[in-house]
Amino acid sequence: MTQKDEKEIFAWMDHQELDDAGEIELCQEEAADAAAWERIRKRTFSQLGMEIVGEKRLTKAKSRRNPGRRRWIAAVCAIFILGTAFISLSPGALAEMQKVLQFIPGFGFVQPSEDSEHIAYVLPKPIDSIGEYGRITVEGVLIEPSISQISLGGNHASATEVKNLVLMTEQGEYEFKRGSAAWGGNGPWQATYYYEGNIPDNGLGIVSIRFGNTLIGSIPLSKAATAEELEGFGSSDSKNGITVTGIVTPLDGGTTKINLLTQLSGRQKVDSYGKSSIAEGLQLKLTDDQGRELELKEEKGFIKPGELLFDDSIGSKYYQVVIPAIRVIDPDAKPVKVTLPVPKEGKKEINVASQILGFTIDFRSIERVDAESVRVEVDTHFDPEQPRTLQHYRLYGKRGQSAMSYSSELNEVTGAITEWLTVKPGQKEITFYIGEPQFVVKGPWVLSDLR
Repeated sequence: MTQKDEKEIFAWMDHQELDDAGEIELCQEEAADAAAWERIRKRTFSQLGMEIVGEKRLTKAKSRRNPGRRRWIAAVCAIFILGTAFISLSPGALAEMQKVLQFIPGFGFVQPSEDSEHIAYVLPKPIDSIGEYGRITVEGVLIEPSISQISLGGNHASATEVKNLVLMTEQGEYEFKRGSAAWGGNGPWQATYYYEGNIPDNGLGIVSIRFGNTLIGSIPLSKAATAEELEGFGSSDSKNGITVTGIVTPLDGGTTKINLLTQLSGRQKVDSYGKSSIAEGLQLKLTDDQGRELELKEEKGFIKPGELLFDDSIGSKYYQVVIPAIRVIDPDAKPVKVTLPVPKEGKKEINVASQILGFTIDFRSIERVDAESVRVEVDTHFDPEQPRTLQHYRLYGKRGQSAMSYSSELNEVTGAITEWLTVKPGQKEITFYIGEPQFVVKGPWVLSDLR
């Protein structure tokens, strides 16, 4: 891989969130050898709201808006290992390569292949098994020439004690090391395992996985679906410079899954397609071939923004998804320094202006709540009628790189933001950095004839 190719690599996968699953526990795994670990780090992906702080832990700003329904970002210790370059689907990147794209189910992304002879083997749909750790789901399998990965999930976090699994094919057995793990309390968990080296194509039609003392057999793999461009995978629509494509996958038990995919620049990622309301009136709608609205299944545990799960007892011929707006996070935006005065007591009007990615942010007032905290009122000028409008951001400490302790509340009707920041008694000013802007892009994207 050339240095130019390396520059095109970006982190894939939407942030996973953990909903109402209790406190997230963090893990730290044994590292691979130094060279492998460095390759791992260069191919990691960052899911919504997640950022490695230092070397071991991830943080997310807490929200005071609704503690009972707080969504916890899943902490990942040694983030997912990607074997080939998952490059951004920008026109420039695609122009440099032969336009053969592969859809990787289970992981929910599209990646390019240099030619039709190097197509990955994948798991078309999840496989469930019951064993010593309760229900275990093989969510995704990706077999490529130099490095491969398997994603598992389940409902008993004790399964994360298993640090390796074995893939069994007709050609032999291959030990996968654990590259990441995330769980909440004693409940749901997810982990990704990787193997560095070549796994022969012969005998990949049916494989088995040995996970601890549990044998998960008869796992069918097939070559990934391909297309010359994103729109070739399914119904697509483009608005305000962004294309959204839907891919339908029938699952077992009468459940259907639709993966939503986008073309974005750099490491930008979609934080929300509107499965839950982005703002007042901005929520996704799914209907069947008769125009009847279908209800999305409630997701427990880890939530994937770009995955729609629903039951269709009638068996519709096709579906339609209407997406009024999407929310995008840009982790590459340069952090912007902000300094605010801190009053000795009471509230002070300050009207300090700042900008990020061309969006104006006004800090209207600051109030000392007590000796060690202040409340800041912020106006991002959120306007859902605009093609693109800033909704939120993240705060950082020194030089825009370190973590910062704060709480944030967003009014989804007015767009106003309230920040609670920690200060010291007698502190006269506070400095922080704004980064990772979250902006809403107006649609609607109408994906018709999804089948």
